[in-house]
Amino acid sequence: MQGYLEIENSLYDLLITQFFLSCLVYHRALSGILFLQKDNQHQGLIKNHFSTEDLKMIHKATKSEITSGKISFNQNLYFSIKEAIDKFEEDEEELDFSINLLALCKTADQYEARAIKAIVYLFPELISVKNRTISEAHLSASFVHPVIRSLFSSPNDISHCSNLHQTDLNRPDYKVDKYTHYQYSSTPVFGELKTSAYSSNTKLLITDLYRLAIFMKNEIDEKNLRLTIGFQVVGLCLYFYAMELTSSRIYKFVELFSVQLPKNINNLQETLLLLDPISNISRIYKEKCVKSAANLQPFQCPTLLEELLDDLLVKLIFLVSQSRHYSNSLVDFSAAVYRFPTFGALKHSFGIG
Repeated sequence: MQGYLEIENSLYDLLITQFFLSCLVYHRALSGILFLQKDNQHQGLIKNHFSTEDLKMIHKATKSEITSGKISFNQNLYFSIKEAIDKFEEDEEELDFSINLLALCKTADQYEARAIKAIVYLFPELISVKNRTISEAHLSASFVHPVIRSLFSSPNDISHCSNLHQTDLNRPDYKVDKYTHYQYSSTPVFGELKTSAYSSNTKLLITDLYRLAIFMKNEIDEKNLRLTIGFQVVGLCLYFYAMELTSSRIYKFVELFSVQLPKNINNLQETLLLLDPISNISRIYKEKCVKSAANLQPFQCPTLLEELLDDLLVKLIFLVSQSRHYSNSLVDFSAAVYRFPTFGALKHSFGIG
């Protein structure tokens, strides 16, 4: 009997999670955000309107447009970096290793140089980490910040952690602020972070991705930006996204690249895999995260208020308590959840249709 109750409770939790995630999908859709992922990972509402092949084609075309001018990392430079890593692994001094890598920046273009600096900035942290457990603050300061700083920072672009205490839901975990003539101009980059302990928490990770999309969309609307960049960190894996508004009421939210950060100095060779995607993300930021020459206001779509989503979830909790109180059937409860008018409720609350 105890085993049955545990299974039943797990199924109730699963149904509630699925309902919650569908709310996020509807919320994002009504805010005009079209999420384009690679590897045919699309779920829910979008698959009711586009075939898998269509989605694959749209993602490929949009990514190609955003990454246009993509450059491959210089092969001679790549092998020089690899040689420097090999020397370090043969007991070269830490200082000599950093100096050798920085010297290579003289022969690199500005984007390749940023990728090299990412290794240099990350390198001291890899030495000190070894096998310690990585907290979210540690992940942000010791792994994410060195890499993101190398990608985007300049005297006019300030990369920083922004929600260290995790108490402000309206603030991202990380962002890059741009300044013009010493005055704040915009925030073209946002980041959300979670440690590997949450890697299987689908609800939390999708919520973070949803929040990331809203931050990026609102910045386009408020600052008339041509493009914004977002990144989601799960453990030591970084996923990079871009968003642009090129059609009326449609914000294309596109997965671009993913990279895996090494955990300690024994995995230093893995930093070679960062070079190509990081140099290209840096180039996209420099060339496209700027004010749009056109007025984008006529194309904008209002952002659905998050309070409406919260209201739906409160109603769901009431529904759960009523269904479980009056029904002994999990089937009845499941049917009640899926009869709940999610999309209709959102449309009615927002005054659409």
